[in-house]
Order: sequence, then C-alpha cells, then structure tokens
Amino acid sequence: ARGCLRNRFPPAVTSPLCHRHSSARAALTAVMEDWSLDVINAYCQEKFNGSFLCEVVEGKGRIMIAKKPVKQGELLFSEMPLHIAQEDESNDAFQLVKRLCEEDEDDEEFCYEPLWYWAALSSLTEEQLKGGISMGSLKTVTPEQQRQLLSLYHEPEEEASHAVKVIVESLGLTVEPLLVEELLQAWILNCFEHSEEPLGYSAYFASSFISHSCGPNAVWVEGDNAAHVRGPARTSLLGTR
Repeated sequence: ARGCLRNRFPPAVTSPLCHRHSSARAALTAVMEDWSLDVINAYCQEKFNGSFLCEVVEGKGRIMIAKKPVKQGELLFSEMPLHIAQEDESNDAFQLVKRLCEEDEDDEEFCYEPLWYWAALSSLTEEQLKGGISMGSLKTVTPEQQRQLLSLYHEPEEEASHAVKVIVESLGLTVEPLLVEELLQAWILNCFEHSEEPLGYSAYFASSFISHSCGPNAVWVEGDNAAHVRGPARTSLLGTR
C-alpha cells in the first residue's frame, strides 16, 4: 500500500534528481529503459540541435549525454518550465480538493497536500475535459505537454488511489482516474518549488534527465522567468553525462 505523505515535499523527493539513487529506481530500470526516448530526443533535437541527447545507462536509467565538445565555463542550455501549477484559492475546484484533504484528518486516504493533486488535475488536456467539470475550472495543457510530463520518471501505476478516484468523481470529470494518478506521481518525483505566494510547483523536461552527481561537472542556476540555465560547465565535456 502507498504510504501517506502530507509534507510539502515527501521525504527523499525534495529534489527531482535524488530519486535516481533510490533502490526503487534501480529496480525499475528495466521497466523504464524504453520509456519515451523518442519523445525526449525529438525535443533535444528541436531545442538543442542534438548537442545533448538522452541515453539509457545501466544502473542509472535515462540520462543526458553531451554530443558536442563543451568548453569549461560554457553554458550548456536554457530551458523554460514545461508546466507550472499553483494553488488557486479563488477556484471552487481547488477549494473542493483542499476540503477533501482536510476532512481526511488521519491522512488515511488523501496522502498528499492539495497542490499535488491540483498539479495533476491541471495537467489534463482540453479534450480530456470536454465532459465538463461540476465546479470551478481547470488549467489545461497541450497533448504534447502531457506526453512530456508522462515521460518523466515515475513508477508505473496499475490502479488509481482511492483519493484520486474520489476527486475525479467529486469534480464530475470523465477522465480515467489512472491517468490522473500517473500525472500525480510524475509531479511528485520531478517538480521544483516555483513560488511561495501562491505556493506553486514547476516541472522541467530535459533538466529532469540530467544525472545527479556529488561531484558535478556542471551546475544550474535559475534565469529570467523561471528558466533553468544549465552551466557553466566545470570541465570540458564530450560524450559524458
């Protein structure tokens, strides 16, 4: 059974990269290894002209590899958020999710803070919401954005949690709860904290596949408009992660 985690960031998930060292990731490498390499590398070709591509490495899973010489001190790439989800206190739909979480006083069913569920709900497409919503409104994403979100690391799900089923039913949505569960797990394992007021999380695409290292050969900083700027490189790079 899934454990309940009602902290802002669940333990061992404070960074979207730290899960790469978990035993769960190692156990699931075989399952994950063919997940969406075509999607990831099509994005890298478009955005970075193929200078960085994603490959599967034993023991690491999917990681980014430099395919061009990168000089020490050179910036690698800059990437805008794939998606941003923020609390919306004026939205009746968000208030419903918040109320459901608060009513579960023992955290037995609603294991996460409201924003986690809200991020998943805010990652549905217009087509998936064509059946309407019983109250409030939901932000939508494009099919490509959703496909990229689902390409981020998360454990494959076989059934939606009770909490997700209740939320979907309470909002009168016709979308499959399992899809919402998959999006929920992708957010939990890959997001960055984006804002404090209102509280918000952001997800990035290529940045999520950069391998973590205690002795990194490059660093990242936050640029304008929440861009992730990867670099400068600490050493010369070519064919390395």
